[in-house]
Amino acid sequence: MQGGHLPRIENAETIESTLEKYNLSDSNNYIICDSSSYFKILKEITSLPEIMFFNDLGEKMEIRKQGTCTAGVGVLIDSIQDYTVPDTSIYSPFHQIDSLLYHLRTLEGEVINKSTIKEADYFVVIFWAKFIGKLNRTKVKQWELALQAKKNLKIEVLKVNCDVQEMWGLNEKKEKKKS
Repeated sequence: MQGGHLPRIENAETIESTLEKYNLSDSNNYIICDSSSYFKILKEITSLPEIMFFNDLGEKMEIRKQGTCTAGVGVLIDSIQDYTVPDTSIYSPFHQIDSLLYHLRTLEGEVINKSTIKEADYFVVIFWAKFIGKLNRTKVKQWELALQAKKNLKIEVLKVNCDVQEMWGLNEKKEKKKS
């Protein structure tokens, strides 16, 4: 009903096509660098689409409880400036944005780190996947628009595609055998 399907192996062209299809911004788009990083990230985010907030120092801000529904994210975006202090009460392997960026690449496969992205008051990372279908058009697009509307804050939005990538060297037969 939402246009979702089983995950397929994707590449830069199919991701760019999907971004265009769902009218999502074509800037600051990243992929997960390999299958090991893929599982580390999916273990941390638990659902798709998902969103993470980091302050200007790159510290993760726990502004909603982990594993809670993302339906109320619009309200959190509206009050983002109220959450500047990181919550260290719950351990996360991605307490610093650099620890997350280590597992990401540009769509062309280039390494990124905090020094390669623009300085900002907040860094917001949106995790999405082609296989989740129309949720990209609804939730992800709504989040992008809500963040763009915060003109008084410098917010850098990074979108991370969570599809299996062709550049990992997997093929569909190997993928199906591992499942």
